[in-house]
Amino acid sequence: MIIQGIEAHLLSCPLPNPASYEFHGGRREIFKRDALVLCVRGTGGLTGYAPASASERTARLVTELLAPMLVGSKLSNPREFSETARQIHGDKVNAAAGSLEVALLDLQGKAEGCSVTEFFGGRRQETISCYGSAGMYGSPEQYAEEASAVCELGFEAYKYRPALGP
Repeated sequence: MIIQGIEAHLLSCPLPNPASYEFHGGRREIFKRDALVLCVRGTGGLTGYAPASASERTARLVTELLAPMLVGSKLSNPREFSETARQIHGDKVNAAAGSLEVALLDLQGKAEGCSVTEFFGGRRQETISCYGSAGMYGSPEQYAEEASAVCELGFEAYKYRPALGP
């Protein structure tokens, strides 16, 4: 399989009602949600996908530095790509190269008719425990109320991210 193209699609969705939160030292206004999706196109109409850190910088690293290393080459060992990219471009490409590696693995899995899980020796477990997850900027009372509701739904764990200060 030959890698024919690599694209970084930076997506942004404005929120109809921007959110405003107080936190230690100020206020945070959230007007939109962003996402970055990497697409690696190979021969035969196959495409590998992966999420990446949603920033213009990451999109540029992928399209300007990392894609030229891969486009036109044979898809051989995606797991070596991140290390090679770091050796050539330094630590600044770590996150972008890691995300691109996931897209390469997705493409390879599609080409070989297997899941990415199989590349790593198959399933390690049959089920994965899920947990409830809070947003940020809640009051202690809001977190307690939400944690209680999460427990009532049957979750065994709850993650919260207090951002109101010390």
